[in-house]
Amino acid sequence: MISAGTLILAVVYAHVTPLRILRPVFVWLGEGMSDTNELIDWAIRPVVGLVRFLFRLIVALVEFVIRPFWRRNPASRSGELTGRAPEEYDE
Repeated sequence: MISAGTLILAVVYAHVTPLRILRPVFVWLGEGMSDTNELIDWAIRPVVGLVRFLFRLIVALVEFVIRPFWRRNPASRSGELTGRAPEEYDE
């Protein structure tokens, strides 16, 4: 919806000549929105980094705890790990 609105505004701006008088205002608004976006990205980056770190830590801990219970698939030549017990393998 926002993209469609942007396209419509661009077409209106291109065809309505008096709007070109407002070009400096539109440039100023665009630069302000860009600066605001960069500020928000700068503020959120540490939070996103912390969430990623915690998620990777949890995944590593779960993998560390579960790994001893993984079994090797005897039918696989690559030695891929599966969570199934040997008696559950298809023949």
